[in-house]
Amino acid sequence: MIRIPVRVRRRPLGVARVVLEVFREGEETVCGIYKLWGRTTCKPRAFMALMREEMRKLEDIARDAGCTQMRMAGRDWSRVFPEFERMPGDSPNLLMKRL
Repeated sequence: MIRIPVRVRRRPLGVARVVLEVFREGEETVCGIYKLWGRTTCKPRAFMALMREEMRKLEDIARDAGCTQMRMAGRDWSRVFPEFERMPGDSPNLLMKRL
């Protein structure tokens, strides 16, 4: 397992830190969003657009690390990232996307 810290800074919109976790699961290399925290001054629609744009950058980092899948959990991000699908299991907010 490898953890990759990423800093996102978009003046004047806000700043965030993300820790990506890259791990093997069977034959696949998976990139999970391990931690995410920050602050923003965006209104909701601008926040969603900003998050989608930054997620594309995180997906590029994951691809460069050889990952075939992105995962996230915690709060329900399915409305912000509709291209992610729910994973089966007991965790209702576990989402994944094939890269």
